[in-house]
Amino acid sequence: VIYTSDHGQLFAEGQLTHCSVEKPDPRQGLVPLFTTTQNKALKQRLDSAAKLNFANLSHFAITPTLLDLMGYDRNDVASQFDPSMFEVQKFEPAFTSEYIFGLFRTDVRWTPVPLTTNYLEPFALPRAAKVNKTQTKDP
Repeated sequence: VIYTSDHGQLFAEGQLTHCSVEKPDPRQGLVPLFTTTQNKALKQRLDSAAKLNFANLSHFAITPTLLDLMGYDRNDVASQFDPSMFEVQKFEPAFTSEYIFGLFRTDVRWTPVPLTTNYLEPFALPRAAKVNKTQTKDP
């Protein structure tokens, strides 16, 4: 199973949560992407891929990964697609917005997602639990 989402979320007050075209917030491109399998050999490959590309994969790696797993020749796949999850990614994390199929414009808008930035929204941080100092431990 390969699990992902089509967009991230931004919960800041007064901000669009997704699908912004002009100067979208990079958090819109931060999405979950994980895999699971009961096949031990495949799990080892996926674990190695996760270590190789930690926090640096995109949706563009899914198609070549699936073609690789279906047995297509790697050279043929590489001639048409970006690297699979099993290979080092060539690009810095980024996402596209607006129309990507050339219907209304010919160029694709790319928004970088710098991995050196902390994208946690302030209210998302867990609050420290208040401890009652007179409270005793349960027996």
